[in-house]
Amino acid sequence: MMELQNPTRSRTFQRWRKQVDNDRKRKRSEKDDGKKDWKRNKFITVEEQFKAIGSSNMYNDTSTEANYEWGSVISPVVLSSRDEQRTLKSLKTLSAMKIAENQNLLSSSMLKSSSWQVWKLVWEYISLWRRDSFQTFELFASNFSKEAQFMCHPFVTNQVLAKKDMILKSSLPNETRHRVERVFGNIRFSNFVTTMNSLTFDNMVMLEINKPMKYDELIHLTNLTNLMALKIGRLTTIPDLVLDRWCTCIKAGKWKNLQVLSLPLESQGALCKLQKIAASCKLLYIEVTGKTIVNIQRDWKDLDLINWTVTNDRAMENLPWGIKAQTIMKKYKITNHTKLPSPSTILLDFHVVNHTYIGKFKDLESEYDQLWSLRGLTGFSQAIVLNDKAVPEITATAIRPGSVQHSGAGTKKPTIVKKLQVRNLKSFFNM
Repeated sequence: MMELQNPTRSRTFQRWRKQVDNDRKRKRSEKDDGKKDWKRNKFITVEEQFKAIGSSNMYNDTSTEANYEWGSVISPVVLSSRDEQRTLKSLKTLSAMKIAENQNLLSSSMLKSSSWQVWKLVWEYISLWRRDSFQTFELFASNFSKEAQFMCHPFVTNQVLAKKDMILKSSLPNETRHRVERVFGNIRFSNFVTTMNSLTFDNMVMLEINKPMKYDELIHLTNLTNLMALKIGRLTTIPDLVLDRWCTCIKAGKWKNLQVLSLPLESQGALCKLQKIAASCKLLYIEVTGKTIVNIQRDWKDLDLINWTVTNDRAMENLPWGIKAQTIMKKYKITNHTKLPSPSTILLDFHVVNHTYIGKFKDLESEYDQLWSLRGLTGFSQAIVLNDKAVPEITATAIRPGSVQHSGAGTKKPTIVKKLQVRNLKSFFNM
């Protein structure tokens, strides 16, 4: 009888066993090397390791910060067709509801395939069910913003309480072209600016920032093309180097639509720089905020108070930034200087809050509610307004018929054209 071979003695098994042992030794060695490297590193967490990059204030590597996709964030408490009343609905309504439930799959080519009358119901259900992220809004606004019935916030009353209150407080009555957005503080401003500049519909941006801003972030703001009103809270210090860069950028043609500005300035020199640069853009209102009370008209002697007037309009002091900016532009508008939004212009009202978005599922609802509940720090403020006489009027030179104008010193008498007199039919054919 043939004797069975022991499987542990076969050559194939021995080679396999040797390979397994070698793999175990290699993994154990890599693990030990990792522990040694970790002990040599004085930082404990990954976040603290990131802080080592650019230490000693040499440079800031913003790519290592924890950012979030602000454009795709929607309410954590969304609704769907299951929340609708059990009533008989048309096939068009059922189709719109199904598309609204999958709004993240929409594309611009889909919206271009049909008219606004088809997509209007879809947009209303998207807003009704709290699924109107900024990306989805951008998609619809790019295709249908010129439609008279297009609304930035349809069904506001169906939003969560904090968001509903903020939208109603930040918008003028019956204003359908005002989009209110709240953004957490841990966004990448370079991405934000790129997104705003890539919008294809007519828009003007009103931006309020109530978080500490870095130097690079402040410089990135100058690339925001359609910035109409900017407010930076007093958590940020505006150094002279940033103001100099801003002034240089304005002279180069950036911020050509900036008209309302609110900054935490601490010296009259900074305000004087902004006064001088106003002629290079459409700036007509500068607000100074701070912790301490300063009478700029009495204490800041170097200000230009001939072309500018100090205003103390307390009625507008505590207004939301979006309403305040619109009110200022209409109240202090200057012919040939102020640029008011047209009826088809979408006003994009962004408020960046001093709160970090974590994104944990259990905290998402409370975070979203806190996002729309946070308010900026209030404090002392004074403002100056550009006078009408400071902007030269553009007048057209009247040219009389038959006269000729020359740029030289000499003048030429007007040419007189003799009229032909027709006395009879024969003289007419002789002409």
